[in-house]
Amino acid sequence: MTMHLKRLCVMGIIMLLAACVARPETPPTVVGAKLSTAQLDPGESFKLTFTLKTEEYEKVKRVYLRGLPKNSVLAGTTTELAVPESPVTNYDETITLRKPAADGLYEVVLVVDYSSVSFTAPAGTLEVNDIPSQIAYSQFVPGSHVAADCYTPTRLLKLQYTVFDDNGAADMVSPVMTADDSGHEGLVFFPHWEAVPWQDEAKGIVLKRPSDENSLKELVVDDVRINCEMPSESLYDFKIRGQNVANPKGSSVAVESASFKYYVE
Repeated sequence: MTMHLKRLCVMGIIMLLAACVARPETPPTVVGAKLSTAQLDPGESFKLTFTLKTEEYEKVKRVYLRGLPKNSVLAGTTTELAVPESPVTNYDETITLRKPAADGLYEVVLVVDYSSVSFTAPAGTLEVNDIPSQIAYSQFVPGSHVAADCYTPTRLLKLQYTVFDDNGAADMVSPVMTADDSGHEGLVFFPHWEAVPWQDEAKGIVLKRPSDENSLKELVVDDVRINCEMPSESLYDFKIRGQNVANPKGSSVAVESASFKYYVE
């Protein structure tokens, strides 16, 4: 037998031995896995109970949960469980669903890892409730100008608002600015007012939407150009409105900010 063939045989024997060491002869068994609740809000806790049976418990490298909202896991929700120290291990775990947690229906799965193979078992179905978004701190920056100081027809302002949402700031969609009175629309030069379908075709200005699903709050900043030469001592009122879409139901809830003002001195 050539040296090359000998090496291949030795390598094959080593790999076979490693596979035998890493892979259990008898797959583990998960008994009685269940969640204490089928529905909860972000920030609430649930209990997970089950029994893990494995004769070769010393070969288990990791036991963990899979299937919880990704943004909640990033926020610190515990998914790692203790590895077994005996052939039969009873688990009674309290898990807090950290905010933000995206709403929806989740199939939670138990995973038992060995060096070269993983085994899975269903733990239960969990529905994370939708919490309607809140819009706060809406304002123009700056919030006023002096009519006598207009040297150009228009002025560029920053329009900013903050979205708070326990499911993640990106849960709010289709944001628009609306005028409390149609006569106030004349303040804005650009973007143009347009009919908004979800507002029964009432006029609004389409704005940038929040995009961070991993944050509880997000500051959104947009550019708005106003007509500078407006009557002095005039006050204009606006609101930010948006839609909060609930998954997996697909129903939407309209949300809005408090009125915010712009003053021409």
